[in-house]
Amino acid sequence: AQAKAAAEALGKTGSGGGVSDGLEELNMEEYDDEDDEPELLSAGGRGDLYYENNEEDPHLIRNNDDDGDEDDEEIEDMTIKPTDMLIVCAHNEDEFNSLQVSIVEELEDGDLNMYVHHEVPLSDFPLYTAWMDFNFKDAKKEGNFIAVGTMDPAIEIWNLDIVDEVKPHIVLGGLSKNKEKVKGEKVC
Repeated sequence: AQAKAAAEALGKTGSGGGVSDGLEELNMEEYDDEDDEPELLSAGGRGDLYYENNEEDPHLIRNNDDDGDEDDEEIEDMTIKPTDMLIVCAHNEDEFNSLQVSIVEELEDGDLNMYVHHEVPLSDFPLYTAWMDFNFKDAKKEGNFIAVGTMDPAIEIWNLDIVDEVKPHIVLGGLSKNKEKVKGEKVC
């Protein structure tokens, strides 16, 4: 009632009746006469998130024959083949340190194609790297591994064959937990 009186007063002061027209449009006089239960579910009480089958759901990606070619091409690009050459570069951009793993592949016409395959995030800028083809966890399996040294006393071994790796394959060295710093002596 106070809001309506204020709106009418504003309407009389020369505001063109904009506020009172807005209240009439909202039909506030019949506000309490509306149904007590809000309509949360539609389509027979099943809700908007339910569809009889996947073809009716507009949010699902349909797998047509045309789309399968793109998926196959993406999978092929992400697979490291024995004939591919790997180039690993230390990369730093806006305090984000990483190793960029690039692939150089020979195309059917004999030309070379190079692209960044994936990035390996690092906590510090790498000072040195060394490629290894043996697996510390399973000596029978070979792979593409790289040792990365930073200002930290630990050496991180990363598996380059795994995309989106967030932890090193293994960490060598580091500070001992029971080492204590003696006054006047530096411990690295």
